Amino acid sequence: MKKLLLLTAAFASMLFASCSKEEMAPQANETTVSYTVEIPTVQTKGSTKSIGDGLNTKQLIYEVWKTDGEDVTDLTNSVRLFQKTTHLVESENGKLRTVISLNLVQDQEYTILFWAQNEDNTPYNTTNLTAVTYKDGSLSSNKEDYAAFYAVDFISDSDPRSKTVTLYRPFAQLNIGT
Repeated sequence: MKKLLLLTAAFASMLFASCSKEEMAPQANETTVSYTVEIPTVQTKGSTKSIGDGLNTKQLIYEVWKTDGEDVTDLTNSVRLFQKTTHLVESENGKLRTVISLNLVQDQEYTILFWAQNEDNTPYNTTNLTAVTYKDGSLSSNKEDYAAFYAVDFISDSDPRSKTVTLYRPFAQLNIGT
């Protein structure tokens, strides 16, 4: 009986010890890269500004691709590791911003694709950020829902472990003043 009680106590202590370990730190062959992702403030000229200031583009989607030197326009031989979504928040200087951390394997090259859009009503299909397309429906002009921003970044082992990425509009914008 003592053996059974002793074995049960030993098993319970091993179970609690194994469940209490959290693996938050990167493994020995991994490195953590921290990104500050931001959309710049709206540029104004005088008292006018463009239609669509982009302040509703608070959903950030990012993909990590293992590229090993391939050009971002030809990711056919690359492997998409994952796609994640987070939120941008307005900072004290008027920029939409967020910070993300990625645990990546050392001695590898990666391409990170960023896309920001309106999370409530988006006209874009973003299941693959290498080929963002417009969803079916009718288009109309000057809709704030069409505002989107993007950026591409490359990571190699020699890059800094903390980076700032500024997102830009992927489409041309023509402002006509009368």
